[in-house]
Order: sequence, then C-alpha cells, then structure tokens
Amino acid sequence: MSFYLSLSLSLSLSLSLSLSLSLSLSLSLSLSLSLSLSLSLSLSLSLSLSLSLSLSLSLSLSLSLSLSLSLSLSASLYLSASLYLSFNFSLVLSFLSPSHFVLTSHAHSFSP
Repeated sequence: MSFYLSLSLSLSLSLSLSLSLSLSLSLSLSLSLSLSLSLSLSLSLSLSLSLSLSLSLSLSLSLSLSLSLSLSLSASLYLSASLYLSFNFSLVLSFLSPSHFVLTSHAHSFSP
C-alpha cells in the first residue's frame, strides 16, 4: 500500500513539475510576444519619424523653389526697369543731340 502511495505521490510531483514547466514556457512565450510587439511599435515609430523627415524635406524643397522663383521674378523686374530707363535715357539723349536741334531749326526755317 505504501508503494502505491509513494508512486502516486511521485506521479503528482511529476505532474506538478510538468505544470510548472508549462507555465514557465507560457510565460516565456508571452514575454517573447511582448518583445515582438515592442519591436513592431519601435519600427512603426521609426517609420513615422522617417515620414515626417521626408515631409519636412519636401517642405524645405518647396520653400527653396518658391524663393528661387521670387528671385527670378525680381531679377526680371529689375531687368525690365533697367531697359525702360535706358530707353528713356536714349530718348532724352536723342532730343538733346545737336542733330535734332539742326533738324528742328531747318524745319522751322522752311515752314511758310
């Protein structure tokens, strides 16, 4: 009878050990799952950071493009203003030239 009792005790001990091992395995699996979840979260955070960096780069590129466009517009306005001033200066010089005075005096002398 004591043999059966000892055998049953040993079986119960082995069962408890196997249960504890299975519990430890399940705990390790849950830990590995939590680690994989944290890794996936960190990957998603890094992806969002890279997306925000690319958006900021595109914004800076668009700002530089608008700046270059405004600079080219100001340069074209400066060029048109300088051309207008040079044209006006050439008109003033043509009116102030001696040949203009000679032609106008001849025109006044030939008029009836």
